Amino acid sequence: MADTRKSAKKPQKIFGVMTKRRWFGVVVFLSAMLWSYTAGPPLSDSVICNRYFLDGTSYDYKTVAFEGDMAVIESVFKRGFWPDVFTWQIGAYFDWTEGPLWSSKHSKLLFSDTVQNSIFSWSPINGIQLELENAGEVTDAQRATLAEPGTNGLLQHPHNADVIFVAQHAQRRIVRLDLNTKQRVPIADKFDGKALNSPNDMVLSPDGEYIYFTDPPYGLRKKDEAMSAAVHARSDLGFSGLFRVKMDGSAHGDVELIDRSMERPNGLAFSSDGTRLFVSDCFEGEFRMSVLTKGKKGKWAVSEKWTEEFVTRNSKGSISALAGGMGCVDGFAVLDSEVLVSTCPGGKLCVLKYMTGELVAVVKLPDKTKLANVAVGDDRNLYVTGNHTVWQIKLQPKS
Repeated sequence: MADTRKSAKKPQKIFGVMTKRRWFGVVVFLSAMLWSYTAGPPLSDSVICNRYFLDGTSYDYKTVAFEGDMAVIESVFKRGFWPDVFTWQIGAYFDWTEGPLWSSKHSKLLFSDTVQNSIFSWSPINGIQLELENAGEVTDAQRATLAEPGTNGLLQHPHNADVIFVAQHAQRRIVRLDLNTKQRVPIADKFDGKALNSPNDMVLSPDGEYIYFTDPPYGLRKKDEAMSAAVHARSDLGFSGLFRVKMDGSAHGDVELIDRSMERPNGLAFSSDGTRLFVSDCFEGEFRMSVLTKGKKGKWAVSEKWTEEFVTRNSKGSISALAGGMGCVDGFAVLDSEVLVSTCPGGKLCVLKYMTGELVAVVKLPDKTKLANVAVGDDRNLYVTGNHTVWQIKLQPKS
């Protein structure tokens, strides 16, 4: 009797027979990927991953450039997975992005849109998500008249990963926000009985006791209005200040004034050893930064005023002028005991040796880019906000 059973077919190899030529191709491909992941930052003729903003606005990717000490750039930044990629756009379609904050517990970035009045998040798994609508608790009248009524700076609570502090422009205050319940508790809204201007950025003091915050008048600006004397005239305080308040809210309303010498105090950060406090003074097209240190009585006071002339004193000829560029010194992040990365005029990231105040390197992002703030994630990425975009730039591992 004939055997009617069908012989089992042997599975086909996806790549066929692996000849020496094919093995060579696989080795070359894997080697190229490994090189692209471990190589240093690209040179000035490198490109970036996207050549268009996601809302359709195009830019010239060839305008990405690196200036100054390339050894410093290589020690700070790292090339991405592909050899011609320096920056990634992780989100767009926004109006003005601000206040980036990396949530370690949830492995995601939180950031504000001051115009849309919302807090968004981004993670490698979920992409862009809307975290909270009407984050600034804005009224219809405020939404109709103010240019930036929403939230700005975000600050992580040091003891509760599900709680952040939020600077609300239109309500002219700082609140503690529970991300689970969405409950908001005011922390600071007045100084000397008068309403604050529009709290902007925040940082936790080295001892974890106080929130230091800046209070410029940007939230008082009306739609289609430039930052003019009329905006400053709406201030109940009559000045812009650097303040602090108890982090736990136990002394709500007891806001302390630290400095009032800056006209538009904006971003702020403590040095890694906690002995210096850096505060930007945001003037369009100018480099202005103040350095505060503690005096004999333990009070913080401005000890240095950094200008473009001062920070470029040892780098003339290797770094182009910052003056006149779009934007200002807005926000910054301290990376280690020596280096601070700041947003600067002209869509640039400035790398400074912050103990000496030397501008040692500059990364110029694409033309038409106006930068706001920066934050470092536990994933060793630098997140940059501004315009309608959020950028991601890889950093070297911690030494």
